[in-house]
Amino acid sequence: QFERRSSRVLVHFSSFKGLFKMRVLGAVFLLVALASATKIRPFLTLSASSLPSQTGAHDPALMNPARLRAAYRIPENGGAGTIAIISAFHSQNALSDFNKFSTFYQLPLEGSTHEEKSTNQVFQQILLNADGTEAVNPVPPSSETIPLERFQWLRESAVDTQWAHAIAPKAKILLLEAPTNDALALFNAANAALRYPNVKVVVMSWGAPELDFTADELSAGESVFNKSGAVFLAASGDNLDISYPSTSPNVVAVGGTTLFLNSKRKVQESAFSLSTGGPSIKFDRPVYQNILRDIAGSRRVVPDVALVANPYTGVNSYMKLLEQNGDDGWFGTGGTSLSVQIMGAMVNVAGAARGQFANSSMEELINIYRSMRLPVTAAKNRRRDITFGFAGQYIATEGWDPITGLGAPLGVGFDSPFIRTNTSKHFHRRRNDKLSLFPF
Repeated sequence: QFERRSSRVLVHFSSFKGLFKMRVLGAVFLLVALASATKIRPFLTLSASSLPSQTGAHDPALMNPARLRAAYRIPENGGAGTIAIISAFHSQNALSDFNKFSTFYQLPLEGSTHEEKSTNQVFQQILLNADGTEAVNPVPPSSETIPLERFQWLRESAVDTQWAHAIAPKAKILLLEAPTNDALALFNAANAALRYPNVKVVVMSWGAPELDFTADELSAGESVFNKSGAVFLAASGDNLDISYPSTSPNVVAVGGTTLFLNSKRKVQESAFSLSTGGPSIKFDRPVYQNILRDIAGSRRVVPDVALVANPYTGVNSYMKLLEQNGDDGWFGTGGTSLSVQIMGAMVNVAGAARGQFANSSMEELINIYRSMRLPVTAAKNRRRDITFGFAGQYIATEGWDPITGLGAPLGVGFDSPFIRTNTSKHFHRRRNDKLSLFPF
């Protein structure tokens, strides 16, 4: 059922199970020494105009909020409740950066000058301890040079908060900051999100290869993500390494695409060449992926959906820290960090539109995968199938694929529950489905 093309030779694989077995056999010979906690990295990718050799500036060729909403059929002033964004390290300018971005794009501003106040209407920022409790004495401003690893996280926080706000302007953005990028500190921050009022969506734009995690760390993560009360989403990654927490069966995994929208708002969308996906080494196939059993075998496969991630068709974000050496503070960016924020905001907007949010990630995922059982016309109103492009050894294909999952969600109905009254009318499954694997 699978094809792999090497030069002019075409080799057939009997199933995805074969690919998984090869990965496991290779992993057996790996010697993993964990001297400390697993370190997590953000999945942010910069555009060429944002590289150190270039003068940073707002790039009008990149997507703005209106164009993104048009591409994915998102209402202009949607959202409700609170979107929790989990990041690492304290960003001292997050509120002012958020308001500068919002002013430029004519979005609602946070009127308070105290980012930590629970009475804030649009933006709230809370620094946490490693155990997920609130830090009593937040880190004071420092004039010292910021280490590169921490700076990448500060940039991540800017993109996450600003673009979640751009897509769901009526939702409150809650930025929860773990004190380090250790796995357990970030998992505890995700767990802490459930304590705050009206949080229905929790977004994580970061991860690490599955094999980097200890059994205790994976157990700690799953103890958080399988809770009810909110939908957890994670970026699938931009480095072609299968990453956790996106592989969790209790997390919506979001991959990446390349998005073009012309002057007539005609959309062309293809796979992003760095979008990561494939079978999990750690997790079995969940019930909502039973429809993929012929493709996935016994494993959880990711991603579930995908949205724009290519930085060359990405977005602009703002950071005051970048206002130096001729830069104006704006930078172009993409990555599955961006796509997962758009998806998290879409989940929020969709729930607000119908007046009911999914109570867990499992409920959300079941609703999303039900779109595969709809008649073709109805399914097209819920998602855009991505059938062009490649990433690593995979190519995008009709239906689910390991780069873009089910494709790009559309409008506010992509995850709406529906009642299937007649299997013969509502269940459409292609015969002789094939997934082609190309080495590049």
